[in-house]
Amino acid sequence: MMLIAAAVIPTLLRLKRLQAIWRGLRPAIAVLAPVEESTSELRDMRATLYLRVRNSHLRNEITSGGPMINRKFSSLGSKIAVAGSTLALALTLTACGGSDEAAQVDDQSLVTTVEETAQASGGFDAPVVTPDKVSYTLSSPASFTPGKFASGMLPDQINERFNVTVENGSAAELDLATLIVKGSTTTGPCVDIFDGDNQMEGAPITPLTAGATAKFSWGLSCPGKNGEDISVVLSNGTTNLIEVTGKLS
Repeated sequence: MMLIAAAVIPTLLRLKRLQAIWRGLRPAIAVLAPVEESTSELRDMRATLYLRVRNSHLRNEITSGGPMINRKFSSLGSKIAVAGSTLALALTLTACGGSDEAAQVDDQSLVTTVEETAQASGGFDAPVVTPDKVSYTLSSPASFTPGKFASGMLPDQINERFNVTVENGSAAELDLATLIVKGSTTTGPCVDIFDGDNQMEGAPITPLTAGATAKFSWGLSCPGKNGEDISVVLSNGTTNLIEVTGKLS
C-alpha cells in the first residue's frame, strides 16, 4: 500500500477541483465555441491548468517543512507535477470530444430512413427501365404453396411469387447481389420467402455483365386478401430503382 504525504494532499484536492470545474465548463464550450476558434482556447486552457498544478506543487515544496522534507518528497512531487500535466492534456482531449451528445444526435439523423421516389415505375408484366438503361420486368404475382423447408411465411398471410427478368442495357456490370425487394399491400408490409424447392433463393451473386440478361424468382408473404393492391419496390440498398404496382392474386 502506497502512503501519500500530507504535503501532497492539497495538490490532489486542487486537481479534483479543477477537474470538476472543467466538467462544468465542457457543455458551454461544446455549444458556444466554433471548432476553428476553440483550438487555441483549449491550448491556452491546457497551459493554464498545467501552470496551476505546477505552482501548487512548488508552493507545497516551499511550505512543507524544510530542506529535509523537500528532498524526501521531491521525487514524489515531480511525479505529481507530471501527472498534473498529463491530466491537463487528458482534459483537453476530452474537451475536443466534448460534443458527444451532439454527435449522437447527428448519428441518429444518419440512420433515419427516408423513402424516396423510385427512378422508374410501371406495372407487372411490362419492362420498367431505369435512367441507366437497366430493364426490370416482374411477372404478375401468383399464389403458391411453399416447400417443406421454406422460411419467412407468416400466419394468416398470402404467399405470392413472381419472376424477375433483368436486362443490363448499361455499359457497366450490374451487382444484383445487393438487390432488395420491398413489398407492401394496403394492409401492411410483406416479408421475403426463401424456398429452395421453388427456386426462390434471392438474386444471383455473379455480376451481370453489360448486355446480359438474368432471370430469377422471388417470394413474398403479404397481409391482405385476393385483389388487394400491392406495390413492389426494387432497391440497391441506397436508391429505389423501380416500383411496380398491381393486385394480389
